[in-house]
Amino acid sequence: MVLGYGVRSTCTIGKNLLGLLLLLAATNLFSSHVFGANVYFVPGDSFFHFHATQEIALAPESTKLSLSYSPPEHPGGGDFDGYIGFASMEISGKTEGFRRGLRVAYQEYRKDAFKVVTVIEGEGVSRKERENNPLHAFVYNADFDLPKCDIGLKYNEGWYLLGGKDDDGLPKIDRLSNRRYVSFLTGEKAAITDWRMSTRFSPLGVDVPKDVHWQESGEKLDKPVLTIAAEKVQIVVVPFGTLNSQFSAPEEFYLMRIYGSGRVEKCTYVDGEVIWIDVEK
Repeated sequence: MVLGYGVRSTCTIGKNLLGLLLLLAATNLFSSHVFGANVYFVPGDSFFHFHATQEIALAPESTKLSLSYSPPEHPGGGDFDGYIGFASMEISGKTEGFRRGLRVAYQEYRKDAFKVVTVIEGEGVSRKERENNPLHAFVYNADFDLPKCDIGLKYNEGWYLLGGKDDDGLPKIDRLSNRRYVSFLTGEKAAITDWRMSTRFSPLGVDVPKDVHWQESGEKLDKPVLTIAAEKVQIVVVPFGTLNSQFSAPEEFYLMRIYGSGRVEKCTYVDGEVIWIDVEK
């Protein structure tokens, strides 16, 4: 999902319906051969997603919290046509608590799931390890309503305006030819839920640099870097590879929430009720 330009106050029923029809049409692109850009964070998204690997989670507390966007593992196929959106974000201010919380959450996760790596080595190549099952980590606004939201849905109402508007204020369909609806959850049910609930959740309040053509596909946009203050966010982590399963049956899984103070809570379901439990450090 991409782009939100304050459509909420001006959308008519017709435009909302158009958005849904475009969304459903774009959902079908997951199974077709299309030209498509790799979509990273775009203004209007409710979160910034990264992989909390051991390297990130166990870094010293004094390390600056600079994050690289991790797109979905299911890119959807088709011919690659550059990048759209911002690839980097920095949480500014006092981030030591988030560093502590990431370490606690990662160690808690590893009690149930051993780290799986792919070793890359060869003649003339330094040995490297790629972690295959890190934590999904989502940076949300501090007041984002959890767990009422479905983790992995961007709730970006105006994604279909990426190509710009015509004189009537409607999306320029011809400029969407190399754009795809890109979600962390697959299937029409997820797409409809994303659209239907989009007005209930605020976008992540990052400071977006001006005069940056992030909506035009091209080279990956590592700079400029998005910024947001530590006191304005929370980090939510979910076991790797469980997003679709949690959407279908959230009571069978858990997520953890990390506060700027370093406190970590685990969300579980007991008899259908949501229970938050502090994770011991």
